[in-house]
Amino acid sequence: MSIDLQTVFDAWGEPDATARAALVTPALHPDFYYADPHAPHPYQGVPAFLEFLTVFTDRVPGAAVKVTGSSTHNTHTRVTLDLTRDGAPMATVQYFIDHDADGKLTRMVGFMGTEDTA
Repeated sequence: MSIDLQTVFDAWGEPDATARAALVTPALHPDFYYADPHAPHPYQGVPAFLEFLTVFTDRVPGAAVKVTGSSTHNTHTRVTLDLTRDGAPMATVQYFIDHDADGKLTRMVGFMGTEDTA
């Protein structure tokens, strides 16, 4: 995969909307789909996802997301992240990401935690 996922997740902590878009937009397919466990609905398309990031950065100022692990199989990636706020731990989360042959992210689905709790 040719996309630097840490750069993508740096957008979660970027307070400036223009800088946030510059971080994440090059990595996304135009029809990018995003589902988050704290969002009321999935987001379809880059503009809608950028709106989600604006809501996130407004609600969680001082947030930072660090990639702590990832594995890729064909066009699928699982990534584990540590979410902090002002340096204090908030959560460990996982995302399952699909990408096209060029490495553009086409779908990202987030889950709280890293274990199956079913």
